[in-house]
Formats: sequence, C-alpha cells, structure tokens
Amino acid sequence: MEILVRASSRAGSASKQSKTRFEEIVQNTLRSLGLHSVCRLIFEPLTGQDKTIIFQNRIVALLAATLHVPALVGVAVITQFVFKEHLIGARLSSGGKWDSQVTLAIQFAAKFLETLIVASLSTMMFTFIRREITKGRGLPLAAFFAPTDFRSLSFVWSDKFLAMLTSRFSPVWKKVAFLALSVLCCLLAAVVAPSAATILLPANDWYTIGGTRVFLETSHEDVFPMNINANHTLNGSICEVAGDHGCPSSGWEVLQHLAAYFPSHIVIDFDNWAIRRPPTLFTVPVPGSLPQMSLRIREPFENNTDSSIGHDASASRMILPHHATGAALAETATIRTNAIKISERKDRNWIKGSDQRVRSTHDVAALQTRCQVSFFDPIRTSSNAVVVFPDNLDGSVPQLLFLDADSTGDLAQNVSVVAVVAVPIEGGNTLVLYGCLTSALWATRKLKVTGDHRINFANLTNPPINNITNATVFQRLADTAGISSTAAGRLAWTAGHVETTLNALLANGMSRVVPSAKPILQLKDANGTWWRNFFLHRPEAGRRIIYTAFDVPETEHDRLAGLGFAGDVFPYYYTHKDPALRYSLIGLLAYCVLAVSFVSWSLATGVTGASWGPCAGG
Repeated sequence: MEILVRASSRAGSASKQSKTRFEEIVQNTLRSLGLHSVCRLIFEPLTGQDKTIIFQNRIVALLAATLHVPALVGVAVITQFVFKEHLIGARLSSGGKWDSQVTLAIQFAAKFLETLIVASLSTMMFTFIRREITKGRGLPLAAFFAPTDFRSLSFVWSDKFLAMLTSRFSPVWKKVAFLALSVLCCLLAAVVAPSAATILLPANDWYTIGGTRVFLETSHEDVFPMNINANHTLNGSICEVAGDHGCPSSGWEVLQHLAAYFPSHIVIDFDNWAIRRPPTLFTVPVPGSLPQMSLRIREPFENNTDSSIGHDASASRMILPHHATGAALAETATIRTNAIKISERKDRNWIKGSDQRVRSTHDVAALQTRCQVSFFDPIRTSSNAVVVFPDNLDGSVPQLLFLDADSTGDLAQNVSVVAVVAVPIEGGNTLVLYGCLTSALWATRKLKVTGDHRINFANLTNPPINNITNATVFQRLADTAGISSTAAGRLAWTAGHVETTLNALLANGMSRVVPSAKPILQLKDANGTWWRNFFLHRPEAGRRIIYTAFDVPETEHDRLAGLGFAGDVFPYYYTHKDPALRYSLIGLLAYCVLAVSFVSWSLATGVTGASWGPCAGG
C-alpha cells in the first residue's frame, strides 16, 4: 500500500494527474537513482510541479538500496582478493610495460571506492534527517549540515556537533542514535581513504608458492647424534691424517681463507665504533653443496658488549649446516626449478620473471666457545713454578690439546669440549695459554659428553697434515691467522681468534658426520604430473612441514632425518597476513556492517532516503 503526502508547489493548483502503474514504477526508479532532471523533463510540465516528500514503499526502498550496492560490492571484491591471497605475478602488467599506469589506475580505483563509501554514508544520514522532518518532530539547524560535514574529523569537536549534542529533538534514544551514527560515519570517512589505498595496492614481497619435506636415507639419530664419536665418520685410521673428503678435517684448507682475515681485525676509529671485521658469512664447500658458515668473533670491549652491533659478545659463536641437508637443499632446489618450468608450460601457471629463492628449516651445528688467557714461561724456577702439561707442550709451534672431561661432573652438563691452546709469542720465550670451553648443539639440542668419545672425534678435526710432517691443521690455521704476532702487541684480540678457530674446526667436523648420508629424491607420481606436488602445500611460517613431494613411506617419516623445504618468489600479490592490511580491513568491514544494517532497516520499514525529489508521485 503506498501512502503519498503531497503539497502543492503553486498556489491554486488543485488538480492531480492520474498515472498508470508503469509510469509510477519509472518515476520511482528515476528518483531512486537520483535522475531528478530526467524525471522532471519527462513527466513534469514547466508551469508547475508536485513534490513528493517521503515514500513508505518497500519496492522503492529496494531500488534506493542499490545506491549502496557499488560500495558493498567493491569492498567484497577486494576482501575476496585479500583472503584468497590472489597472486598477480612478477609484473602488474604484461611485460611490465604499463606498471606505472596500472599503479595510477589502482590509486584512482581507491579514490573512487572512497567516494562511493562516503556517498553511502551521507545517504544514511540524510535519510534519518528527512524522516524526522516529515514526521514534524523538528531538528536543529546543525543537523542539516551533518551529512556533508562528517567527512572531516574536526566535525566531532565543531560547534555544529556541540549544538546537536545540547539541542532537544526527537526522542532521547533517537537523538543518541543519530549522534552515534554521526560519529561512526565520521570515523569511517577518516579511515576509508588510507584503508582503500593500502588494500588495493598489492604487496610486492617474498611469497611462498609451495613446500615439501625432504628426507635423508639415514636415521635422524645417526645424522644428528647426541654423542659424537669415531663411529660417526669413516672407519679405520684413514681420518687420522688430513686428506680424505669424508673425514671431519676435510676442507681445512678453506678455513685458512677465514683465518687470513684475523690479522686485519682491528679498530679503525674506537670513538665511533669503526671496526674492520672478518666476514660474518663464509662459504665452506661440502660434498653436494656450498653452505655458508655464520660466525661471530668475540672482541675485547668493555663489559664484553659491542654496542655498535647490538649483541652480547661474551663468546665467539658459529653455525654451519650439515653436509647432507645442504646437498638435499641443493638437489631439491634444482628439481623445483624444473617443476616451475613445466608448470608454466603445461598448467599456464605463470610466475616467470619473479626473483626466486629457497629456504629450509633443519638442525644445524651451533657452537659457542669462550677462552681464558694466561701465560707460561718455559724458563721457570721452583719459586714461580706452575702446574702445566710439560710432556705435551712443544713450546715452539701453536698447539691444540683436547682434554677429557668427567661425564658425571658439573662441567660436562654445560660443556661439550674442553681444550688447551698454547701459542708462542713472537719475539720472546713466553707461551700464551688459552683454556677454552665449547658448547656444541644441534640447533636447540645440547650435545652430551659420554666418556672420551667426543675427544676422539674432536682430535679427528685436528689431525696432522700428512705423514711426513707433524704439523697439524690447527697449527696451519694459527700460522695463517698470525696469532703469535698478534699476541705480541694485541693479546686481548687473540682470544676471539682462537675461539673462532676452534669453532671452525669443530663445526666443520660436525657438518661432516655420517659422510654417506644422502637425500631421497624419488618423486611421487614420477610418470605423471609430479611437478604439481611441489605447489600443493603452502607451509605456514614457524610450523613444521609434514607434506612431502617425494616417495617416502609414511611409516619412515619419524625415523628418517629430514628438513623442511619451501620455495618463494617475489611477485605482486594480495594477502591477509600483512598486519597493516588486516587493520585496514576492519574499517571497511565496519562500513559493510553499517550499510547492511541500514538497508535491512530501510527494507523493513519501507523508508528510503532517495524519495525526496521534485518529481510528482502517483
């Protein structure tokens, strides 16, 4: 039932025109779309017109609700892109030729969406005002400006808002509702612009496109043993002399390149913390891969803290991956590269052109060593005699002695390896002695000491260079590092160099445990679409990867050693994992709740804010 309240716009006008149902629908449609001029041109004479103040008609309200649809659809579309994590690709346009134009178009789209939302909010506020006026309840003059002034945050503390706050109009609950609506619309208008711009502009960052777990042919306990002994390397006496690539001392020649940086490790400008340091990442070739050793050298600064790099420097630290996990990572990366090429060719899954990288989660050899420096004078008398190891100390060359520790004592609970290092000071007869304690771990698991097993394995990291000379690996490294000459002038600096040398020897040995360990590279569905298995699972950051693209029985997953493998590209994409995007969505979703609530109320009551118009009603 349609109820029309009419007021004559000209004195003496009393005639009413009868209209067909079709004309009424057309007029109402034009009014709901805001096409008042077209409505007047078609249906109104130039000499006079009737004005319809308000409609109570659900059909017209439904038509008026279409004014909110574009904004709601826009928010729904971008929300879908964000939560579905839509991947755009390496470029915003084909070949990247129109990327700047696409970026400009995105900015225009954000501004257009902002305009639609603000217009929708204005319509809601106008509807409330018109409804109250037509019912004769009256409103303060300031309320008429609210639907336009709310776009600025200053509206909340303006005189107009204060006037509405202090004026008496409508029932109290309606006044409170209108003021709350005004404040809410003001806040939404303030956040819509940055929110739309933030969400519509796609992220350009690393994006995980797939992951898998890679297993080794050897059990986890063998590859990452908690008690390392001579059984974890090649059998026999082959490793008692450096040379074989499967031994713990293999690759010691590469460590010489690291030691060569130590003589130039000095302070350039102490006041400004300008220090010439060795590299913090150093490549150590192992069979099947080129992993990087991460290291930190202790420096003799006050409070054992280097404020220029912001970390505790109380000990020298080092991390190095296991040779088997490095080989597995390299082999899997090669297979994944082929999978990407096949996917682009057969599945039209274009990610070509993006920068690519692979990453892995697995146990690594992690060591921390702290040495204490003291002196020993070989020409001593009974009055100044000290307890030393005269049978073991040569005194003429740098020497490393690994000591056995009582596995039941307190020391063994926190220390993996104990060592004594003797280095002659250049130009004198004095020896510098370093007492060193090393804590070795597989990632976060501390290795335990059992008897002298660890000492036997540690000795295999420092064997003689060959059968002809007695020179050991440590002696060569110490000579290259210039520890003897540095001790003569900068003794405090040598402690960190000795600690790092010990870390390098032990980390290199730990990374070569079980030299026969190899990855399992038999693919699932090897004769079918095997490449798709690399993109079926997207691992979450910080979570252990369980899914595997390789043909490994599930019953073996817990026993075998393995590593998590994930492949990333650097494309444009939409994601909900960015906190800035999630916060931006809150404002847009709040608008959606408000708009849907308004439309529901409008349809329930049959009231529409677009009913006000100069076109005559039927």
